[in-house]
Amino acid sequence: MEQTRLFVECEAAPDETLSERLEGADGLVIDPTTISTPEQLQRASTEVVLRCEWPDRYGAWQDRQEAVWATDCGLEENARLCDDYPVLSWLPRLEVYKTARRYHFSNVSDGEGFKFYVPDSATIHAYVVVEGERETNLHQALAKATRLGFTRLWLHSAEAEAEALGYDLDLLAQARAGFAGELWISGGATKIAHLENLAREGGAGVAIVSEGLLREYDSQTLQTALRPPVTEAPIEFAREVRIV
Repeated sequence: MEQTRLFVECEAAPDETLSERLEGADGLVIDPTTISTPEQLQRASTEVVLRCEWPDRYGAWQDRQEAVWATDCGLEENARLCDDYPVLSWLPRLEVYKTARRYHFSNVSDGEGFKFYVPDSATIHAYVVVEGERETNLHQALAKATRLGFTRLWLHSAEAEAEALGYDLDLLAQARAGFAGELWISGGATKIAHLENLAREGGAGVAIVSEGLLREYDSQTLQTALRPPVTEAPIEFAREVRIV
């Protein structure tokens, strides 16, 4: 099973305490407007993800080959950025929401002429991707991402983040079925158990957690939850039985 990497999203340049806790994480996600120079992150993980859409404003970062530029501008605009800045590494970040559940009258009555509202099965466990002012069906968005040549996507569930009950594993399962590339997932992880649940589900290339979770637990503890040690069961051989 693919091992999930751990990235931490910080609101600003990590202080000394947070920098120590970051050691052992696979990457750091940050807004470059909160950092004066890249040198502030020398103690951070080698892979840095910048939440930014206009690299010209942050020329110093363009020389950092390990930097990934994550944008919320939509798939087509992200593809244009790839063309305009081909030497930079781009990552589309997609806000994903559950569709509003719709109901309709059942065609079957209760025998006395009454009909009932029943849920529309097409809207149960369905998701939409918000691109600017447009909403796109999740599977259509995944197909578009594949067509545009993206090999990784960041899926963020705002609803899971608001509920704080763990990652949206149904979203991950649907996205995994419709996209062959690497999936990054965020939103909702507030406990160690949420990372353990994700590890059991599998299918995520990167799990993104908030700095709040890192301040509560260190990177090693979070990594252990994402990558539980594999225990090998001892092999026992049957004893030879002689029939006299």
